[in-house]
Parts: sequence; C-alpha cells; structure tokens
Amino acid sequence: DNGLAVLGKVLLVGRGQAVPLVGADQEQGVAYVRSHPECGKKARFHNLHMLNNMCVKYRREDQALELIREMEKLADETDRVEWSQYLSALGLYEMTFGDPEKALVYIQEHLEIYGTYFGKERDYYISVSMLGNICIRLNRLDQAVAYYSEAISFAQGSGDQNLLQSASNNISVAYLKSHMPLEALHHLKTAVEE
Repeated sequence: DNGLAVLGKVLLVGRGQAVPLVGADQEQGVAYVRSHPECGKKARFHNLHMLNNMCVKYRREDQALELIREMEKLADETDRVEWSQYLSALGLYEMTFGDPEKALVYIQEHLEIYGTYFGKERDYYISVSMLGNICIRLNRLDQAVAYYSEAISFAQGSGDQNLLQSASNNISVAYLKSHMPLEALHHLKTAVEE
C-alpha cells in the first residue's frame, strides 16, 4: 500500500510504517520519505505535502522551503490534482513566511483546480477560509468577511462544527478590525455555542 494517512501526529508511508511528525522526530520523518523510493512518486509527493504543512505549522521555515523545492521537482503541471497540492503548499508557505499577495494568487489557483476535480466540499472551504486569513493580513476586510461567510454557509449546511467554529472565530476578527463589534460578538457566540 503506497497511500498515506495521518493519525494523530504520525504519518503512515510506504508499507504502513509510521513516522512521527513533531519535534525532533520531524527530521526523521523527512529523512524517511526521502530515502524510501518504494513509496512511489504520488505517495512521496503527498507525504512531502503533509510534511510541509507540519513544518509550516511548527514554524520551521527552512525545512518547509526545502520541502517545497523538492515538491517542485516532482510536481507535474499536467497532473492537475498534484499541481493543486503544490500550489496549496506554496500558498501556505507564502501566507506564513512570505508574501501574502503571492499566497492569495496561489490559493485562488489551487481552489480553481480543486473545485473542478473534487467539487466544493470540506477541504475546499478550508482553503476558502484560508483566503479570508490572507485577506485579513492584507487588510482587505470586506473580502475576508465574504470568504468566511462562504465557509460558514457551507459548514452550517453540512453540519461541520469544526469548520463552523473556526470560520466564525475568524470572521469575528475581521469584524473587530472593521470596527463592527456587534457583528464580531454575534459570530463569537456562534463559535462558542456550536
């Protein structure tokens, strides 16, 4: 089985072998993925994507950039799903460490591809919410509210409480920055009550 699954803080690669993803063990995870070609190109690409996400989350900028460069070598622009993942990784990196304008472009392009191949489901709206985060950084508060509202609408319709709480919390930040405390309070209540 060349698939991958994330269970808690462990990445399963290759033949179901577990690799820890946090702390000092993260280097072990990166080394494992690089040294096991039996994972196959697609699984290796997916594993690099997941490791990149973890490096960004734990603020390991140098490692994240190194993983993106490795993904770039493997990425096939004609494989639209793979290219979408690459753009997502670039967007997350730029949003966290680099240029939010670039992040906005990468995530928008990622969503165009993702929506075409997978439709508008949970992961799509997580990326929509990420666009809201980028817009807050760029002080484009009306755009941020629009993105969060789209994610909230999906979450309410699908019953996805985690996405609803996250997007409601984030939209409250946009409303606070827009000097609209009553709207912010309304969405904070939604985030807490749901």
